[in-house]
Amino acid sequence: MKKKIYLLFWMLLALFVFPITITSCGSDEEDTEITSPGGSDDSGDNNGNNATNEMSPIEQKEFMENVALNFLDEFKARNFESVVDLTEYLSEEYSDYDTDEVDEWLDDYLDAITIFIGTNTNNNYWGYEHYDNYERLYKLSNLKGKFTAKDYKWVYEKSNDLQFIVKDMYGQTCLASLTTSGDVKKVYVGRSEDWNDYYYDGYYYHDYYDVYENTIAVPERMELTFTQGSKTVVKVVVNTDLSSMRGEEFDLSKDSYSVSANVTIDNYEINAEKVAYNAGKDASVSYKIKHNGNNLISITVSADVNVSDEDLNSCKNANVSIDIMGNIQIKGTCNDVIRYCEYLEEADENCENENKFKSCINMANSLLDLGVYYNGKNYKYAQMKMEPAVDKSYYYEEWYCDYVIYFNEDKTTYTLFEVFFNDRNFRSVINKFEDLIESFEDMLN
Repeated sequence: MKKKIYLLFWMLLALFVFPITITSCGSDEEDTEITSPGGSDDSGDNNGNNATNEMSPIEQKEFMENVALNFLDEFKARNFESVVDLTEYLSEEYSDYDTDEVDEWLDDYLDAITIFIGTNTNNNYWGYEHYDNYERLYKLSNLKGKFTAKDYKWVYEKSNDLQFIVKDMYGQTCLASLTTSGDVKKVYVGRSEDWNDYYYDGYYYHDYYDVYENTIAVPERMELTFTQGSKTVVKVVVNTDLSSMRGEEFDLSKDSYSVSANVTIDNYEINAEKVAYNAGKDASVSYKIKHNGNNLISITVSADVNVSDEDLNSCKNANVSIDIMGNIQIKGTCNDVIRYCEYLEEADENCENENKFKSCINMANSLLDLGVYYNGKNYKYAQMKMEPAVDKSYYYEEWYCDYVIYFNEDKTTYTLFEVFFNDRNFRSVINKFEDLIESFEDMLN
């Protein structure tokens, strides 16, 4: 059964990223000391057969809890207060400035890139539809102009790039700028349609439309920067590998795509090191989030994929690696993502058939190997899988599956959210998360 291409991302997220939420479910403000599990001895083979790595489920729970608390500490509301205050001030101060010169500049830009290519008319039950057809090629490099907020209006000047200049609440100059560099590659992005007018001739309705065939010139490098005085508040850099893009119309069955991006907001950094798709081969995503230069979380997901006509034909050898502050790693593979999802669908369709339901869940589990590791060690302390459970009453019996965590040391199994990561065991984390949300709400209000 063919799957639409968007299912690839849904399946990878559902399969791999969902379990990571166990460490981030919303006490004290002081840092929590993290005790390394299993001592400092990292000897042992790749299968983790070493007694020095012993740690009970309760000890692992405490370790995970401490990591989660320290992780949440990196996202205090006060760390974002200056950015929020600046954003609110600029939004309120300049929202009513006259934009006539900006509007005129934008109209001139659109007129310059619009080419008339002909008309056509279609008839329907109600009358006629008349179309004026155009082509547009959008180039960021052609967006040039300097706009300064002055005397309650935006004043235009010529410039080699695009700039917007304002003053903050302290009188400092704030500059937003957009620049591009390197080669460009044309990519068709689709058709847009604007309805203009209609009239009734006594017999039929006539509707008039403008239709645009839109193409963008993708730059090799794009940089968006916002500075406050001498301080860079926000910076976005996107690099695209143009050599992987063949024609103007992107074909998932033939073309490839590779891009990297880096976003910094004050002292936080989101680094998408690689987002890549190779036609008929694989797809991968790799990114990190940092605070003050320290890695908070890094995630890498990859899979062998085959796509044709926007249908996902296969998605095999899917791999995930999630690292939280260097303390907790969740790593695993799924041999066949589509087959895994089909087993779950089949199980759901047979939720009243115990034998069939259990068989489907067992087959799904056989395709998935998802483990929990600590401090970069090779020892797999625990693994995650699904386990059949039943909701039974006097009138019916319905089967469902629970996500469970299986501890290799003492061979015990706990349901993830009802027993292990529940409100009681992770109360301090939940409290801190709720306090964090409340502090952001207070700041924004």
